[in-house]
Order: sequence, then C-alpha cells, then structure tokens
Amino acid sequence: MARAYAPSTSSRVLQIPEILDIMIGFLEQNEHPACALVCRQWSEIALDALWRLVDDLPRLFGILAPLTKQNASNALEFSRSLQADDWTRFNRYARRVRHLAYDESAGALAQSAFTEIATTRTSLEILPSLNALEWNAPLRASVMFMHRNVKRFIITVPPPLPLQASGIALPSFLQDVAARMPNMTHFDLRWLESASSHENELVTFFRALPKLRKITFPRYYFTSNIAQALSQGHENLAIIEFQYMDAQGCGEAQDIYQFAPTLTAGAFPALYDFSLACSLADMANFLTRPFGPSHLTMSYIHSYRLESPAEINKLVCAFRDTCPLLKELSILSAVDVTPARPQPGSNADVVTLETLRPLFGCANLISFEILHQHPLRLSFTDLDELARKWPSLERLILNSEPPDAGSAALTLRALLPFAAHCPRLRSLGLFIHASRLDIPTAYIEHGTDALTALPAFKEPILLSMGVSVIHEEDVEQVALFLSQVCPVGADLEAGVTWELMEDEAGHMDPEMAATIDARCEKWHRVREFLPLLTQLRKQESDRARMLESSLRELSTQHERLMAQAKAANLDVAKFKPAEDPSWSLSSVTHYLRGFVSRKHRRSSR
Repeated sequence: MARAYAPSTSSRVLQIPEILDIMIGFLEQNEHPACALVCRQWSEIALDALWRLVDDLPRLFGILAPLTKQNASNALEFSRSLQADDWTRFNRYARRVRHLAYDESAGALAQSAFTEIATTRTSLEILPSLNALEWNAPLRASVMFMHRNVKRFIITVPPPLPLQASGIALPSFLQDVAARMPNMTHFDLRWLESASSHENELVTFFRALPKLRKITFPRYYFTSNIAQALSQGHENLAIIEFQYMDAQGCGEAQDIYQFAPTLTAGAFPALYDFSLACSLADMANFLTRPFGPSHLTMSYIHSYRLESPAEINKLVCAFRDTCPLLKELSILSAVDVTPARPQPGSNADVVTLETLRPLFGCANLISFEILHQHPLRLSFTDLDELARKWPSLERLILNSEPPDAGSAALTLRALLPFAAHCPRLRSLGLFIHASRLDIPTAYIEHGTDALTALPAFKEPILLSMGVSVIHEEDVEQVALFLSQVCPVGADLEAGVTWELMEDEAGHMDPEMAATIDARCEKWHRVREFLPLLTQLRKQESDRARMLESSLRELSTQHERLMAQAKAANLDVAKFKPAEDPSWSLSSVTHYLRGFVSRKHRRSSR
C-alpha cells in the first residue's frame, strides 16, 4: 500500500485561486502559457491572465482561422471562410477578454476580415466579458465589439478623409456608441480637430450617457456648451480632465476664449477633480458664479495667455472662497519664449507672496504648483512664512522654470525652511542661484535667531531645479551641500515642461535655449553625484550613532561596576598610579569586572 503524504504548506497556498491569480499576474505574458500546462486549476487562471488584455487583434482572431497578408497591402485576412466550429473554439478564449486595445498601425486586419467576423459570428456579443475598449482605427469596425457591459471607451477619431472612407459619419457613430454602451463610465476622446467642428454632436452624445464618471478631453475641448451639457443629468461625474500627449490631440484655443457656461441648481454635484484650459479670469468667474462647483479637491488650470499677478490673485481668492476641500492646485500661465519676450516693467508684473497669500486660507492644501513668465519675487523670510503655514505640504513647485531666467534672487538657503517645517514634503521646485559662495553651514531659527544644525528632509524628495542658475565650478560643492539635507533615495531633475505649440517652439530664442541646455547639463552632473554622497553620509551617520551607543553602554557599565565596588568597600583610587597616563576608564572597568567576579565566586562557596 502506497504511503499517503500530507500536502505541504506551500502546496496548500498554491491551491488558493486568489493567491494563484496574484502570483501569475506578476509574470510576463509570454510566461502564462507555461503556467496553463501545469494542471487544470492553473490552466483556467493562467488563461484568464493571458487573455485579460488583448492588444494584438490578429493574435486573438488567429484562433478562428489562419491569417494571411493581402496581396495589395500588409493587412491580414482569413485564409478561409469561418465555420461554426471555429466560433466554438474561439468562445473558450473570448469570454476571458476584459480589455481590447486595437491600433491598426501595429498590425492591421483587412476590412474583409472584420466583415467575415460580423457576418459569421454565432452570438451578438463577440467578447461578452469586455469592459474596456480602446480603438485607434477606422470607426465602423469598432461597433461590433460594443455592448452594455463596456464601461471604458478610449477612441482616437481618424482624420476627416479616412473617416469618410470608412462609410460612417461621426454623428451616426456617436449615436451607436451611446445606444450600444449606455452604461459607460469612462470616456477618453482623442481627436486632432477643433471642438467647434462637431460641438453639437458631442453635446447630444454626452446627454445620452448619464452614468459617466470620468471624461478625458484634448486641450481646448471643454467649451461652454459642453460644460452646460455635463453640468446636469450626470450625478456621478467626478473627473473632467485634459491631456497634453500628442496622441490626445489639441483643439483651437479660440473655442474657449469665452468660457462662460450657464449653470443651474445642482450643477456638477459630484465633480472633485477638474482640469481646464482657459483664462484664469474665466475660471475665477466659473467658480464664483451661482451654482458653480464647490466640491473640488483637485484642480489644474492652464491659461492660453500670459497672465498678470492680479488675475492669479483673483483666481486663488475664488478657490479660497468656494472650494474649502481643495487639496491640490496647479496654475499655469502661458509663456513667451521668443527673443521679443516681455520683461517685467514694474512690481505689478511679478508674483509675490501677497499674490498667493489667500491660499493660506485653504487649510487642506497639500500640493501647489505655479508657472509664470517671470521669476517669483520671494525672499527667504517669505519662504519661511510659507513653510510654517503649510507644514502638511507634500508637493510645492514655485515657478522653477520661468522663461525670464537671467538671474535668481534665492540661493540654496531657500531649501532649509521646507526641510525644517514640512516633514511630508516629497517634491519641491524652486528657481535659485546655486553657488559655492552661498552655501549655508547652519540654520537660523526664525524669531529666536538661534543657530542650529542644517535641517534635513524627512522623506526621499524630488528637487525640481527647472532652469536654476549653476556654474561649472559650483557643481561639486552644490552636490555636497544637497547630500547634507537630502536623505537616501532623493532625486533631482532639471529642464522645462512648457507645453508649446509647434509654431511657438519654432520661434524659441536660441540664446535662451543654449543657456537652459548648459544649466541642465550641470544639474545632471549634480544628480549623478547625489545618490553616492547621500549614501556615504548615511553610512557615516550610522557609524557615529554606533560609536555613541557603545560609549553610552560603556559608561553605564562603568557606573554600575563602580557602584558595586563601593558597596564592597573597595577603594578603587588606591589602585590608580597618579603618574600613570595609561590608566583609563576601560582598565578600571576591566579590573572591577574581575574583582566582582572573584567576590561572587567566594560568596558562592
């Protein structure tokens, strides 16, 4: 009779489907087939992981029948007609697909293949478990994958000519989308045309999707009419945003020159994350008008024009008065990078602490970013006040990359208030002049003028230096200083994040571009030094703490042994030669240990 062995702990763990699913999920996709061959239980879980995301449509439909290239193009078509048995085999895998992403540039199926699929399928829903559809191809073929279970839709609208050639007009397509996917919660629109070209169709489309929770637009697409359509009838709409990436597209700024939607009671009841490209004045009016959004916790505003400090102040006052829950705020003004860019003519052109002071009334603010044409006029005292009033800050970017970057008033000392008073800070951006001649060696406490050691950041921090001034001879000393105030894991970045249109980038001041490149190269070298220096300082600090701990322990032992010797009426002083310089704490301790040990042995006899 064969001996039965109890399964090991690891074997029992691997029989739990949830744990097995997590483990297989960490593997690469090309490793999933091997897992599917282990046993029946593993097979089901591994196949689910293998087909959960399909970003290669030919790989999926190759299960139906072999695919071959057309003679006239590289598009793939079926080598034979599809049969019912093909669909029976396909359905075993089709039910596992949750996310379908198709980009015809990565491997296109011929239109004849889509036609064959549409006419021979044995069920209306080709992928019944699909909940996310991402499509970058002619629109008509995407319709066959739509059904009520799809919640996320990412659509790249082709240029006009391919759209006409596809045989479906955009209004009809949008009607199909709304009718076939009425439960959609996430919609991501990627389009290269202006919003005004199909604004009415988009308004009708959004009104037919009441369950939307998140919408992602190209820049300059959130017009007044679209805002009005989304303000009512969308009880769960929580996030409205735009993206900068090229694939997202970009509209025309003139479509939002007058952003003034008419709102009614109950507008945007769930909106908490709002990103908008419009003027700061229009955004301020949008917040303060009756029934404006009042539950915002995150907001990102990018203006299409150069904004004045007065407009910035008006906007921050509006946020303070209408959005008490605000946690994250980004205010970006357009910038002029041409040789004829404006220079500050007076104090009215420069942002100061008084411009931003209303934000001190936003008690929950943990992240703030501002971008302006000219450097902020902030003193060390201003920064100290800011750090003391915002101790919960986690991210702060104070215009670290102004186009007007000839000189900077702040020095490396500007980092110290935030290291001293903002223990949660993880990202800090300042425009400074980092010079070896202005490196602080101590920190002066505000109000007491007491000198203390340099404070250090509590969390691994990302320092955004932007276009800060630094020279060749300053690199090593700046890196040494930063290693004193930055913990292990800190990082540094430099450069610009300006979002310029193609014509703007083509007219960029070449002298300014050369200056920025030179500064970034030096900051990159500082970044290379920083990890090694911070690690060395940590090792030295750990070694010093160990020595201090050993000294304290030795001192404690000495005091205890002296007390024991005193209790034994032993006069230690008579054993110490007055003229012997080698007599030390350790020798006394060694002698006392021997004496106490001998005394213990005598008393135990």
